[in-house]
Amino acid sequence: MNKLKTMLILSGLVCVLTFDNPAVGQVDIVFSADGGNSFGDDFNVDVGTTQTISVVAIETESDTALSTEGLNGFGISLNGSATSGAASEITSFTANPAFSPSFGSEDEVTTSSLDQRRLIFSNVAGTSVRLGDVDISAIAPGTTEFTLSDFSSLNDFGTLGGNALDSIIFQDGRTFSFTINAGTAIPEPSAGLLIGVSMLASMMRRKRNRS
Repeated sequence: MNKLKTMLILSGLVCVLTFDNPAVGQVDIVFSADGGNSFGDDFNVDVGTTQTISVVAIETESDTALSTEGLNGFGISLNGSATSGAASEITSFTANPAFSPSFGSEDEVTTSSLDQRRLIFSNVAGTSVRLGDVDISAIAPGTTEFTLSDFSSLNDFGTLGGNALDSIIFQDGRTFSFTINAGTAIPEPSAGLLIGVSMLASMMRRKRNRS
C-alpha cells in the first residue's frame, strides 16, 4: 500500500513539473510586411519590385520565457518554391541589429532558401521579437510559397534563463509559411507608347474607311 502511495505521489509531481510551468508557454513565428505593425501570411506585390518580410517570434500565451527572460539566439531555415508561374527570389536577409554583431552566426542565402543562426550574450525581451527581414524580389508573375522551419537539431532558440524554445516553436515538426503573389507586370513607358500609337493608327484607318 505504501509503495502504491509513493508511486501516486511521484506521478503527481511529474504532472506538476510537466504541465505547470508558466515560464515557458506558446511561442509562434509570424510574418509582417510593415515592420511588425501587423501580421499576415499572404502578400500581394508588383512585378519588378522587392518586398521586405519581417520574421517575428511572438508570444501567444502570457508570461512566457520570451518576455520574462528574453531571447539570446535563434536559428531559422526558409525555403521557397513556385506554386504557379515564376518563383519570386530571396535576395538578402538582415538580422535584427540587437542580434548583431553576434557570436557563432551562420549565414547562407540563395535565391530560393536561407539558413540563419544568431547567438548573443545578452537578451532581447518582449512579447514579440523581430528576428530579421527577408528581401524578396518579384521577378515575374507567379505565386511563391515560403516555408520556415527549424534550422537544426540543436536548441537554437534559447533564453537567458536557459529555457530552450525550439521544442515549443517547432513542436511535432511544425513549420510556418507565407505566400508572395506577384501581379502582372506594368508595361514600360515605351511599350505603353507603342500600344497607344497602334490604337490611334487603327482608329484613323477606320475613320478613312468610313469616309
